[in-house]
Amino acid sequence: MRLPAERRWKLERMRRLLDLFDHPQKSFLPVLIAGTKGKGSTGFFLQSILNAADIPAGFYSSPHLETPRERIRIQGKIISKPLWVHLLTQIRRKLGKSVIASPDTNVSVPQSGGKETAVIASPDTNVSVPQSGGKETAVIASPDANASVPQSDVKGGVVIAGEAKQSQVRDCFVAKNAPRNDELIMKLLEHVTYFEIMTLMAALTFKEQGMRIGIFEAGMGGRLDATNALRAKIIVLTPIGLDHQEFLGNTVAAIASEKAAVIHAGADAILAPQSPQAMRVIRARAKQMNARLWPVTQTTRFKTGLLGDHQRWNAAVAIKAAEILSSRLPRRPPLKYWRTPRNDASLRALTPMRQYCKATLKVASSLRALTPMRQYCKATLKVASSLRAKRSNLKQCNYFTIPLQAIRKGVAANDWPGRFEILRGKPNVILDGAHNPVAIKVLIQTLRAQRLQGPVVLIFGVTRDKDSELMLKELSGYFNQIILTALSTSRGKTVPELLSEARRFFPMQIPSTGVSEALTLGRSLTGAHGWVVVTGSFYLIGAARQYLKQ
Repeated sequence: MRLPAERRWKLERMRRLLDLFDHPQKSFLPVLIAGTKGKGSTGFFLQSILNAADIPAGFYSSPHLETPRERIRIQGKIISKPLWVHLLTQIRRKLGKSVIASPDTNVSVPQSGGKETAVIASPDTNVSVPQSGGKETAVIASPDANASVPQSDVKGGVVIAGEAKQSQVRDCFVAKNAPRNDELIMKLLEHVTYFEIMTLMAALTFKEQGMRIGIFEAGMGGRLDATNALRAKIIVLTPIGLDHQEFLGNTVAAIASEKAAVIHAGADAILAPQSPQAMRVIRARAKQMNARLWPVTQTTRFKTGLLGDHQRWNAAVAIKAAEILSSRLPRRPPLKYWRTPRNDASLRALTPMRQYCKATLKVASSLRALTPMRQYCKATLKVASSLRAKRSNLKQCNYFTIPLQAIRKGVAANDWPGRFEILRGKPNVILDGAHNPVAIKVLIQTLRAQRLQGPVVLIFGVTRDKDSELMLKELSGYFNQIILTALSTSRGKTVPELLSEARRFFPMQIPSTGVSEALTLGRSLTGAHGWVVVTGSFYLIGAARQYLKQ
């Protein structure tokens, strides 16, 4: 598969976007996580550790399961709907008149209704803007959304199709419009992708919300990924294996070269265990960039909130990243970081970890009643000389020391759906987004370790760009019967295609017309005391979660 020349990955587009929005990434410390598997879980653990230490941190991940807002988390919480709309409106002000879509998008904007219209869509999105409703309108649709925007919803506003696969836009919010920007800039940015817009939104969110650290999960590869435009100085590389071969290369070394390209001059790179082929490439890149490598060689001793031995490795990598962050951040924070929304008016707020050094304790009571630090009023100026002396003592305190309690609490977090997520019921359902052979192997190991009691049946769906035959071969080592289902995206393999591959490995293959039928069949096969395992794609996991919640 090859994209048209104007649609191919180009960092220049993302750099222009960041420049247009005054480089929001400069207001926080970016951390970039790349690799083949475990990126999301590692980022989740890292944010949880930082949050437990009361350090403001945001997390940008992909893909989402049910709503695009899941991709941006502020101190562990999904971005709110009002803030989502506010930031999209900001983007609309800057981008003005354009149609922004990504590969395989079918965007239909009627000529008479497309005046000053911005359509931001994602892969496989079918967006149709009514003729009378396209004036001064921005439509932002999520992956696989079939957005038929009602006329009454789109007059003079921004419409967000927040839910996928709907015949009509659901979960929509309308905001006031803004003047369009310079058309020359828009010409340069007319081929911006959905992922680039989401990456920009994450950076804007972290800046606006006063995040000290922004954790970004790379989408695919690394060298040309939009997140690489951030030029992060803290890099995390999770295990690298074969995936997206048609884009990244057919060998582990070739793929490692793409992913290791996120290591820039003077960076710190935290490494999960790697294959010898990948490690050689990473070491060569680090030497070329004069970067420091921090290999993680053993799992954490703490209990993790996510199941599986691989999650203990992910947690260990996150802990190491937190330690490196602690040593790389300024020990005495600039005044602008004393003003974050989480801080109160006293010097006590300078140490969010609530481990006050002696210098802080000596002046805490006298400063408690002072005017907030964010405003140097007259009352503050009267004690400026004394305050400066106390601040010099603070240099001896490590402002970003990560307490042991924060590490323990952070790795025990489990609010990360779709990663060996167990939904108790009759039968129990396991949802796991394993979407490549490496992840499938880990899933099988975790299933064996859990020693499930009762009958077990597999529901499987996958996208075309995956090595589904190898995935099915691995799965056949644990499962005897499989229910095959298509994904609600043109990127998904059809049931007949999957059947032809599954016949080689499974004695019993059952086709289904969709997720609801697949789950119904799975329940009938296992009975009340069995297990239904759903895997193969995050598209499938998201659809299954929505159905089961109903």
